[in-house]
Amino acid sequence: MKLKDLIREHRSDLDQEHLPEGLWQGIAKELPQPESKSKPSFIWMATAALVLSLFVWWQWPNAEVEIEPAALPQTFLSLENDYQENLAQIESHLNLDELEEDPEYSWIFEELQELEKINQHYRQDISAPVPREQLINVLIDYYEKRLRLLRKLQMEIERNQKLDKNENFSL
Repeated sequence: MKLKDLIREHRSDLDQEHLPEGLWQGIAKELPQPESKSKPSFIWMATAALVLSLFVWWQWPNAEVEIEPAALPQTFLSLENDYQENLAQIESHLNLDELEEDPEYSWIFEELQELEKINQHYRQDISAPVPREQLINVLIDYYEKRLRLLRKLQMEIERNQKLDKNENFSL
């Protein structure tokens, strides 16, 4: 039997304007009643959420980016090692703490700070799905610029020392 035929046969039963008494009350009794949330459990959840958010906020600025060695090719890691050794060698010849206070060299240290901020920004992309070749080029560029700035600082110091030496030369 088709649905149309079934509807035609029971048309009179289906065309009632009023529902039988107590139908909705009977349905409502059979439905599961929602559990009322007690205020103490809500307060505990809100407190836990607040403590968790404060902990995350407190840790967020202190979180350092960990570099996964497997995320970068071995060729870059060995090249980075060489750059770091060159930087350490140059920095060992310079008294950076003393020079940083000298206003004559302040521009170099400002450049070094900006360069470090840029480097940290790109280091965060190491674990992100970005083109590896471009990222490696940027990281290499950081080391080359840092080396150039430190060599420039060395040359400026040597030039100033020669000028001081020549000024003290008496005729």
